[in-house]
Amino acid sequence: MTKFTASYVKNYLLSYADEKGQKFGCRIIPGCSNILGVRTPIMRSLAKEIAQDDYLAYLQDAQDEYYEETMVQGMVISYLKTDIEEVLHHTAAFIPKINNWAVNDSFTMGFNFKKKDLPAVWNFVQSYLVSRKEYEARFAIVVLLAHFVNEEYIDRILAALDSVTQKDYYANMAVAWALCECYLKFPVKTLAYMQNSNFTSEVFNKAIQKICESKRVSFEDKTALRCLKR
Repeated sequence: MTKFTASYVKNYLLSYADEKGQKFGCRIIPGCSNILGVRTPIMRSLAKEIAQDDYLAYLQDAQDEYYEETMVQGMVISYLKTDIEEVLHHTAAFIPKINNWAVNDSFTMGFNFKKKDLPAVWNFVQSYLVSRKEYEARFAIVVLLAHFVNEEYIDRILAALDSVTQKDYYANMAVAWALCECYLKFPVKTLAYMQNSNFTSEVFNKAIQKICESKRVSFEDKTALRCLKR
């Protein structure tokens, strides 16, 4: 029997609650008021331990009273060393709990998918890409930008981003972020696609802004890119 029960995890997180961290978290995560202020490395360390223990018992018992409890659940799933079907099963169960950008991005960026599993992951996110729910769309987009910006998938990513219909803020910002990541690795192809795409002016301009904020882009290229803003 695992020691990592819901009550154990809650008490563990409460023991690391920090007022400064709580205030900072509430400031940068709009609408999230159930924050304890636990530092991310502490949550990651706990999640890795749980992922190597009886994670099934934990996930069945896990609670969401505090933001950090939800964070730990997502981290546990992203750290699982089991077959991709089981990982995606737990992922699908967790996605409805995502209600802010921090939980979403920590969860999606934490995965370390094997190359052989990428086709299954790609197929899995397709329904979320066309979701009308803001954080379902953001989930799919951040998975793509974190794990699929490579030679094999670049054309499919750009087309997928152009097909996103969810227009709420955090979905839009994820598309802009993804375009930036694509540009940094495939600048010519990405820019050509952007200029002949259906992206809104908000997404297009935000992508240009993010690209220009990167230290990996030359001054000359930044100057030319800024001239393209709509």
